[in-house]
Amino acid sequence: MVDNSKVLHRLYEQWKNKGVKFIQTPVELIFGITFVAIDPDGHRIRVFTQNKKSQNQNQNGL
Repeated sequence: MVDNSKVLHRLYEQWKNKGVKFIQTPVELIFGITFVAIDPDGHRIRVFTQNKKSQNQNQNGL
């Protein structure tokens, strides 16, 4: 998890410029923004940031 959408998009661009392969480019979903990369061994790495509603639900134990 990253702090905010600016950090997420910056990280995506850095990884893209280094040749990282992605199976999902940044997309906004119900919980926030996310992308999925593939590491050299084929493992999936999901990076995401929560939107305010999702953060509030987590803080309230929902």
